[in-house]
Amino acid sequence: MVQSVLNLLDWLWFHLVVATANTLGDLLYRVTIAPLNNWGLPPFFQVILMGLLVAIISLTIKRLLKVHEKEALFLHRIRKKRRIEQYLPALKDWKLKKVLLEANDKDVDELYNTYIAYKFSWFGMVYLLPIFITLFWFDSLMEFSGPVFLLLFPENSFGIPGLSVPATFFIGYISGLLLFSRFFKPKRRLSKKSKKQNLPGQADNAVPEPKT
Repeated sequence: MVQSVLNLLDWLWFHLVVATANTLGDLLYRVTIAPLNNWGLPPFFQVILMGLLVAIISLTIKRLLKVHEKEALFLHRIRKKRRIEQYLPALKDWKLKKVLLEANDKDVDELYNTYIAYKFSWFGMVYLLPIFITLFWFDSLMEFSGPVFLLLFPENSFGIPGLSVPATFFIGYISGLLLFSRFFKPKRRLSKKSKKQNLPGQADNAVPEPKT
């Protein structure tokens, strides 16, 4: 029984996952690297352009996931709960005041921990996943696999022979983030209606702000 399951997993891996990845990799090579090779563009600039392209993809994913809006919503809710604390010292009942302070601090901690968890997941989906997939794809290509230096340096005291494929890719990727990020920022500020919406995985049980 166990051997049958292992055989099935092997078949799925080699005939489905690996085959699909190879097909997509070959298609990506034909529409990106192959035309650049035909134009006579040096490998260094090919990797730089791929870094710029992947940066645009990362920013597009960030825009589609509405990360800016969700972060603003989280921070707005945290600040709102913090503002409640400034009204609690006016309470005469110190026991009630203590209970409310502890409850509000607990809510803020839970909300902040949720924000950190979501921020990490957003970071992985927006940046890490495209980077890892692209570098893995580069390593599967003959001309970019192994210790290849796309730009050689003269002899130096640091012992650095040149720029490798990953280093060159990151130059293009970071440059792309810096150049194109302003074009992917949300045009409108968070509306009052959206601020009242529930956060992901968070019930809207906030204490209403006291009126003055």
